[in-house]
Amino acid sequence: MFPFASRASAGRHLAAALRHHAGSGAIVLGLARGGIPVASQVAGPLFADIDVLIVHETGVGLYVEGCRPLIELPRTIQLGVHAADVTREIAHETAEIQREIALFRGQRPFPHIAGRTAILVDDGSASPRVLGAALSSLRARGATTVLALPVLDPAAHASLAAYADEIVVLAPADARGLAFAYRELEPLGDSDIIVELNRARIAAWNSRPTLPTIPTIP
Repeated sequence: MFPFASRASAGRHLAAALRHHAGSGAIVLGLARGGIPVASQVAGPLFADIDVLIVHETGVGLYVEGCRPLIELPRTIQLGVHAADVTREIAHETAEIQREIALFRGQRPFPHIAGRTAILVDDGSASPRVLGAALSSLRARGATTVLALPVLDPAAHASLAAYADEIVVLAPADARGLAFAYRELEPLGDSDIIVELNRARIAAWNSRPTLPTIPTIP
């Protein structure tokens, strides 16, 4: 039995669990890639802005957009990775993140989140290392952090509590892998992410309460 039919279905369930943030001025940030179809279903019901947060994880490093690369030197020694290889990896990952920023956000800067609640959403595929680094980057920008996931390994909950002011999880992760959380788990390409983000931005804008019309003074 799968907990969720799809990422979109999981997002709708998450939106219900996060309804206390509706209309609060929060911003929903989906982790690329798997977090975007989930986040796209969360933003509208919360009347929230939506954007993407790009984080890459390799065998020896973490790369969060807008942050310096985090290279685990003991791991490079353990794996026998040479300094020249690390340099090449940094250049490659930095360039790839810039490519994705241009694709998914265009010319817009990273949203202003200082003083706001930033709700970080993923489909459950991101590792605790990635989630912790992503949350830390949002806190460094001055946001109150909420981690919202359809599934999470209970063992990771305590460690992530140090990075999030609130954690919302719908179900424990299946030890057999993410495929056992969703009946449908489709691969996501660049075009899928762009379509989801554009659709979610339009839906979030259209779902906002209509302001009253100011009467004309004769």
